Amino acid sequence: MRFLPEFNKVILSGKLTTRDSIPVKQECLFISVNDTVANLQYSYTNNKGEFTFSLNDY
Repeated sequence: MRFLPEFNKVILSGKLTTRDSIPVKQECLFISVNDTVANLQYSYTNNKGEFTFSLNDY
């Protein structure tokens, strides 16, 4: 997994696997936050099932 620079932001990262601990490859993930303006971000898992989100000012 590559590491992103954290310039006063929070990086959310993780690994998506099946119940059998098999990495889920090339899956699109979404994250949203309740707010007055729609805040929806997406990320794709890599071949190891790893993903990252760079969280804005939530």
